[in-house]
Amino acid sequence: MRRSKFSTIRARFWRIAGAAGLLAGLLALADTVVLKTGETLQGTVLDQGDLELVIDTPDQGRLTLPASSVTRVDRADAPGPLAVPVPANPEALDSLLQTSIPVPVQEPHPGGNPIPFAPRPTLPEGTNFVARAYWDGNLRYQLTTRLVLKDPLRTDSTWVDNRLRLRGHIGSKLAVDGAAFAVTDGQLDVPGGVQIRKFSVLTDGEFGVWLTNQFSIELGLVDGSFYLTKAYYRIVDLPHVGDLTVGYFSAPQTLENIMSFGSLTFMEPSAGTAAFSPGNRSGIEWNTAYLDERMTAAAGIFSLGQDPNINFGNASDALAQPIVRITGLPWADRDRWMHIGASAALVFSGNSDIQYQARPESRLAPFLVNTSTIEARTAAIGGLEWIQALGPVLLQSEYVSTAVFRDAGNLRFQGGYFAGGWMLTGESRPYNRFIGIPTRLRPEHPLWGPNSGWGAWEAAGRLSLIDLTDGDISGGRMRIVMGGLNWYWNQYIRWQLNAGYAVVSGGPTPGNLLIFEARFESQF
Repeated sequence: MRRSKFSTIRARFWRIAGAAGLLAGLLALADTVVLKTGETLQGTVLDQGDLELVIDTPDQGRLTLPASSVTRVDRADAPGPLAVPVPANPEALDSLLQTSIPVPVQEPHPGGNPIPFAPRPTLPEGTNFVARAYWDGNLRYQLTTRLVLKDPLRTDSTWVDNRLRLRGHIGSKLAVDGAAFAVTDGQLDVPGGVQIRKFSVLTDGEFGVWLTNQFSIELGLVDGSFYLTKAYYRIVDLPHVGDLTVGYFSAPQTLENIMSFGSLTFMEPSAGTAAFSPGNRSGIEWNTAYLDERMTAAAGIFSLGQDPNINFGNASDALAQPIVRITGLPWADRDRWMHIGASAALVFSGNSDIQYQARPESRLAPFLVNTSTIEARTAAIGGLEWIQALGPVLLQSEYVSTAVFRDAGNLRFQGGYFAGGWMLTGESRPYNRFIGIPTRLRPEHPLWGPNSGWGAWEAAGRLSLIDLTDGDISGGRMRIVMGGLNWYWNQYIRWQLNAGYAVVSGGPTPGNLLIFEARFESQF
């Protein structure tokens, strides 16, 4: 029997209604991120820390947002209650027991990792102070107190009645290296060994009435010597400006100088750029993002820096060093994107000392190319960056050139590298759109926990070139082929194995060097 037109229309109506209901149900189960612009994003929040938030959206793919641009995050699951500390004032106990602090349920990362989430404590009526520490994949702390400033001229008026908040994270970093070397063609003997490459403790976070001030302090040991690794104060979201940072931190030149500990594919930065990287320096920097965070800009002026023996080889005595960096994302589609960037710097040397040097990409090896001290008051450094992400494959390249201006004749030195990494287990490298750098990888199947597996495996290769010979300066030339294998146990622990071959011509130590090195690395 043929169905009537009315029956057909009714059937179509119920199919459409069912689809709409299913869609509404899926949206209801999605996380919602509300931005300060009023825009909302729906999807799955993969990571939320003090500095950035990563969300996987159905339309725009995986997005990395600065935490300062987010107003709130509504999680799919209903929040549960959390008891707060009992106040010193007994009269407030009754009201406190009637109050619970809403805390989003800690959900596992799709790979089984806990999502760091720092809920903001509320102040129950009658309390002036709330403090707590907790673990949600990171060790975090929160302090909240009420700030009240009365109008001295009017008893019925109050200038400020708000909450002053401090929240942060306490962590540590550790890297232990072991290396062995073999020399040929006249290269000086390089002994192997084991060393604590890095050990530090740190705290970073946000504070203020609106949590618009950020801070970071890191202290540690490098090869048995104590260093202040990082210490800065940052004001975020200044109108028409962006972020303003003052202190001692990474200067914005060369990718591997800006990328954080644990984000580098290889154990050490490329020799092709490490010779010119400024490392950490005292200074003031402005940075911001444009065009829906597809373009970033940073500019600052820097002075004294860390010992070049720690990470990089730029040993120039810089009285002042202005630096500008601009990056762009001409192509950004989920885990497939392209990054291009350029940086420029001027070096004004107070003691007329300009010097560049590079190790063979091993901290246990000496500097094999070295210009020694050049008597010059000014130098200019320019760099180009390129990164191409194709899902689990990441290609990266940089070129750096410097011109040294002196009375005895100008000099030019240069270096660069081309590197490629392939995540054998299928993960893709996250990208921080506000700074313009790749960030730390988190395995989809860590060694333990929900959805556990064999962790993440990455194979990589890199070719580095450095030329520190020009005019009467014979600093040497070096070519390095380096291969690497990384095993990520989880988001905290990684093992690295590097093997390379360095060819050095000219300079103080000509000859060839075989490199075998391994690292145990942890970061909490």
